[in-house]
Amino acid sequence: MRTLRWTIRVFAACVLLVCCAWIWLVHTTSGARFIVERVGVATGLEVGGMAGSIARGLDLQGVRFANDSVEVTMASLFAATDIELLPLSVTIAEARARTVRVAIAPGDAAASGENSATEVLES
Repeated sequence: MRTLRWTIRVFAACVLLVCCAWIWLVHTTSGARFIVERVGVATGLEVGGMAGSIARGLDLQGVRFANDSVEVTMASLFAATDIELLPLSVTIAEARARTVRVAIAPGDAAASGENSATEVLES
């Protein structure tokens, strides 16, 4: 019986920890900053400043994304999201961008085996 009680307590503590982490990630600016930093490391996205949260809407300043075929910069980007838990999905419900610049690199992307910037932007 003692083992069952400890198992239930450990399980409850784990559930509480996951709920607290979810609330921090989705409802605070520091949680949003944590997510944006991880996305930046994985994709090369750079953000100068930010305010808001994933749940209420995120206001990003000085946004830049670049890869071999395209460079996109924005003075500011506001994105409001809808988050569904089951199945887990994040939908951008509203997006507003200011001073958007897109530069497409010259060259033959087909020869390198990559999608061209035009194909990426159209999809």
